Amino acid sequence: MLNHVVNIDPEKVMTFDIKGTRSIIAAIPLFECLRFPGISDQKLFRKNVRQSLGWNSVNNRIKNSLKSERPQDFFFSHNGITAICSEFSLNAEKTKLECKDLNVINGCQSLTTIYLCSENIRKMPNDTGYILFRFYEVPQKELVDKISINTNSQSAVKPCDLRSNDRVVLSLKRAYESMYPDGLLINQRGMKIPGNIDKSKSIDVGELAKMIMAWHCQRPNTSYNEKKLFDELYKNVFKSDYNPVSILALNTWGMLISDSWNILNLEEVLKASPAYVKYHLDAGFLSITDRRIPIMFEIWYSRLFDG
Repeated sequence: MLNHVVNIDPEKVMTFDIKGTRSIIAAIPLFECLRFPGISDQKLFRKNVRQSLGWNSVNNRIKNSLKSERPQDFFFSHNGITAICSEFSLNAEKTKLECKDLNVINGCQSLTTIYLCSENIRKMPNDTGYILFRFYEVPQKELVDKISINTNSQSAVKPCDLRSNDRVVLSLKRAYESMYPDGLLINQRGMKIPGNIDKSKSIDVGELAKMIMAWHCQRPNTSYNEKKLFDELYKNVFKSDYNPVSILALNTWGMLISDSWNILNLEEVLKASPAYVKYHLDAGFLSITDRRIPIMFEIWYSRLFDG
């Protein structure tokens, strides 16, 4: 059992009660996080769904943010930490929060990374960096387990989500939808297609990236890896000067392949893996910048359907 007293700024704390569960939300200085017990041995996260994952891409971004020239912006780019206690008490001045049986059930990666960046954090002025904390007084084990699972199982944010409002993607979207008012470049997951939009002109940016990698970048073996396309290969895939006509043509060709997969003139062993193989279909034959695309469609169609 870990007991700990957290130092709090009375101007940066809020207390409330929801259905009998006492809760406190506070902005905690980053240097105060270094005082939390059980980070190095991971005991603070014993009721979390996972322990530290090391220097993965997310933790590296946290580290870079902490070491940036504006660590004060860290508070605004972080979702916060969720901690539970069997019992807590806040003094009258709202400067000290005493926690009994303290557990962090969402925020293991963040606190571990903060701890590993302690040297940088100690060099910061005391009023520079903050992180949001949610403290819940929850003595019931069933509710503890429920909170732990739910706070760690939201829809994962993918690399393509982080690029949805990138200037290059938005530039392509404006150019495409300007040329095709009845078309839509879907740049956000979950975006619904309005009734006035032609579905054949609706292009998902994730699928577009795969086709560009296959036919324009000449690397069909990498097309299936969406994570790479929107991360390390992003600048190779997306260019703001892509021709909207060619984008639509490329998407039309991809839809034709997908919709007609079962009747294509291909070996059965190839047909068994459409998610991978379709990007290899004569990938060196088509370029997104090639003005002859409509003519090439006729040639390709003849090859695939007529043998």
